[in-house]
Amino acid sequence: MARALPHPGLILLVWLVGGLLSLAGALTYAELGVLFPRAGGIYRLPERAYGPLWGFLYGWASFFVRS
Repeated sequence: MARALPHPGLILLVWLVGGLLSLAGALTYAELGVLFPRAGGIYRLPERAYGPLWGFLYGWASFFVRS
C-alpha cells in the first residue's frame, strides 16, 4: 500500500481514517452494551428488534464467524 500512495502523508491519513472507523465501531458496541445491560451482549439487539428466533440465529452466526 505504501508503494501505491505517492506521498507519506497519505499513508498517515489512511491510517488515521482506519483508526477512526475502528473507534466508531467500538463506541457503537459500547453504546449497545449500555442500552441492553442484560447478559447476552450484542445478541439482545436483534432479539428485541426482530424476535427471539432471529436473535438466536444471529448469536450462533456470530459465534461461528468469530471462531
